[in-house]
Amino acid sequence: MIKRIKSISNFGIYRDYRPGSEVHDFSKFNLFYGWNGSGKSTFSRFMQMLSKHSISDESEVCDFEVELMDGLVLSRDNLNDYTSKMFVFNQDFIKDNINWDEAIKSILLISEERIEDRLQLKNLNEELIVLNDDLRKSLAESKKRSREINKFLSETASKIKTQFQKIETDDKYYLNYNKTRVEKFLEININSNNKQILSHEEYDLITKAIKPVEKKALRPVILNFAIEELYDLRQQAIELLSTPYVSYSIEMIINYVTG
Repeated sequence: MIKRIKSISNFGIYRDYRPGSEVHDFSKFNLFYGWNGSGKSTFSRFMQMLSKHSISDESEVCDFEVELMDGLVLSRDNLNDYTSKMFVFNQDFIKDNINWDEAIKSILLISEERIEDRLQLKNLNEELIVLNDDLRKSLAESKKRSREINKFLSETASKIKTQFQKIETDDKYYLNYNKTRVEKFLEININSNNKQILSHEEYDLITKAIKPVEKKALRPVILNFAIEELYDLRQQAIELLSTPYVSYSIEMIINYVTG
């Protein structure tokens, strides 16, 4: 508890204050009164500075000595040694801590800690609104991207299946290609260093190569043979097929040599 103010200098109206003999020490209850401009508000700000245990920027050149009941003398050099709690309610406190616009039905809480908590809660609620808005936008963007990915996978699988349907193949894997297989292929090869990407020209050439080309219909060939001719041809074929190939070849060679 404060016993007396020994001196105050360079603090507002108090340029070089030292109490005279007529000024009593502090007691449990103290009353300060005086004319306007006599220093009452300035004195309350001085006490508020003591309560915060720090020198304010606007009072950095001030100097003071305050004697406590236990004999300790506070100055700007050891203000942090003052551990007692002090609460000052003045106009500065009202300006810093009371928001009349948010007072609920004329009920006002005069508590510095609660006011700070409410301000912090208000700031956190405002941040929460912003974060929730960002979250909604992110979820919407994520759903959009998922739809685009699913569309890409389905269209890619459909194109692959269509291309393989154009050629004759018994490979059912590609004939039944779907987006699940495309997705699995991408997962396996997404980080592969052996990426082979076809150029547009190469892709067009390969596509044209497997594309079926409709040819002109062949004209039927009609052979006119008489029954007797067909019979003779049949007999000749039977004789040729029944002749051993080796002996026939040897006979041909002999005839060629001797003939």
